[in-house]
Amino acid sequence: MSDSPISIDNIANKAGLARRDVIKGMALLGIIPAALTNCTPADVDEIVDSRITIANRPVRRKLNDLSPNSDIIVALRDAVATMQGLPDTDTRSWAYQANIHQNWCPHGNWLFLPWHRHYLFWFEQIVRNLTGMNDFALPYWNWIEDREIPTPFQSGVLNDTSRRRNHVRNGIWVNPCNENQMDEVMAATVFAPDFGSGALNDAEPESQHELVTKSRFELRPHDFVHYRIDGNLGEVANAALDPIFWCHHSMIDYLWTEWNLAQGNPNPAEEIWKGFSFDNNFVSGSGSPLANSVVTQVRYCLLFPLLSYQYEDSMVGSVMGTTSTAIP
Repeated sequence: MSDSPISIDNIANKAGLARRDVIKGMALLGIIPAALTNCTPADVDEIVDSRITIANRPVRRKLNDLSPNSDIIVALRDAVATMQGLPDTDTRSWAYQANIHQNWCPHGNWLFLPWHRHYLFWFEQIVRNLTGMNDFALPYWNWIEDREIPTPFQSGVLNDTSRRRNHVRNGIWVNPCNENQMDEVMAATVFAPDFGSGALNDAEPESQHELVTKSRFELRPHDFVHYRIDGNLGEVANAALDPIFWCHHSMIDYLWTEWNLAQGNPNPAEEIWKGFSFDNNFVSGSGSPLANSVVTQVRYCLLFPLLSYQYEDSMVGSVMGTTSTAIP
């Protein structure tokens, strides 16, 4: 991790956002007080440079290296058990959160990646709220390095018995994407349609569900992981009922972060993408609806891996990822 000062300009450059968007996003995420959004740039930079919360933001660890009794796995297990025990009407319940995916998730368009980043982020806040582990960060399952479903997800509350075992050979399920194929996916340099799926022509709420075209990345490895495990994970309506869903999509988010920060590939510059709002889709960690909250715009999720969490590196195809060194 770099020891260089954290500046608004560096964050803005990496996120591909205007300086004012970064300052507003930091206020919305509680990194700096909202009152500072009206201070001079120098005042804000002084505050940011002195903050240790960004440099020490929680780390999304590689699931394959975590023991079943690690703090992260225990917190996730406890949260899932609690959520499954809540009534379906509770916005933090397992059923309610799964229904969010069923009702709102975009696929086959350029909102696929930012929507799921928001989804994971707000789920992470719920886990923190229910467990009291304020630095909890979702681990990610690197199915390129380790293809077997990780041990903690093969028993207990993290196991989904609907998974189809006919895709598993000697405990290892059929590879969704080998190293060379992953290299080819990550070699894309254009977000839409090559990496993040096809562009939409407008930012109307109903366009969220429009199928344009799926990128190679969305088709394979993303879709293949869902289909190879099958069961609940293989159906859009039930996918988030399988706990491994969250770690699979954390891996997808890790790869997007790597594609942006380490490889230097830009996200779309169009305002209809950056300004798209997932209004009414998500709830906060305490379960409060985020309706009419500007933080649900695409532009602010671009700040999440820069301000709110970071990734432990692991293999991306045939090369080692370098996301952890690509901080502001």
